[in-house]
Amino acid sequence: MNNCYVADVGDFGKYGLLHHLCPDLKLGVIWYLTPDRPCGETDGKLKETYRYLNLPEGMLAEPYRKGEKQENEIKFKSCDQKLYDDLRGIVIDCKRDVVEIERSKVIFSDTFSDTTFYDKRLSEDMNADKRSAWLEGACKKIPHCDVVFLDPDNGIASKGSRNERSIKHATLDEMKGFYDDGKRSLIVYHQCGRHKKAPEQINDLRDRIKIGLGQTPHVLWYHRGTARFFFIIPSKKHRAALEGKLRLFEETGWFTHGHFTHHG
Repeated sequence: MNNCYVADVGDFGKYGLLHHLCPDLKLGVIWYLTPDRPCGETDGKLKETYRYLNLPEGMLAEPYRKGEKQENEIKFKSCDQKLYDDLRGIVIDCKRDVVEIERSKVIFSDTFSDTTFYDKRLSEDMNADKRSAWLEGACKKIPHCDVVFLDPDNGIASKGSRNERSIKHATLDEMKGFYDDGKRSLIVYHQCGRHKKAPEQINDLRDRIKIGLGQTPHVLWYHRGTARFFFIIPSKKHRAALEGKLRLFEETGWFTHGHFTHHG
């Protein structure tokens, strides 16, 4: 995760998913937070990934076309009005930071009071020992959690590649540690790459997770902005509950408006 992307259309889908799957389960969020960097914004104008929020005049490079704001109300806001309004407020108030997400309780509800966050930053100069210490700190935060959400900047590291050491990726070994032999469920973010077609990437990662963790994950493909996948690996204890919530999620506007599709 990087603060550049807080409250963008990808975040909207991410938190919408968590709202539906985890309202009565104890959630832990491991941000995999990377150092702040330039957001690539020109003349202070926000990127198009914030366009969905119906922002005030002047915050985007291009004005809204006629009827576009009404379309956004139907397509996005109707999916989760409170989440939409909360994220819009963060952007308008220039508070794009995961600390603000935690403070403003964007991914909280009445039953989210036990949500735990781990926001210690990863750094580019981390060696193996420092990465292990970071991981140990994360694991110490979540012993009471039923579900852990991993939010690496780019997603799951490819086996045997340089990105296994990248701070923008979560490794399969790290996922195993959080999963803890099925004692808790995992939801893992992954950004679609350009090296293969998206369905091939989904199949490859699903197979790796099945071999590494001993469970076949459910995969949700989020289609707004950059293509993103969410791998859902239920624990034995919460499998029935999570799969039931997933079926209900598929009946909402998140699916009927084409934001998400379910790939097994």
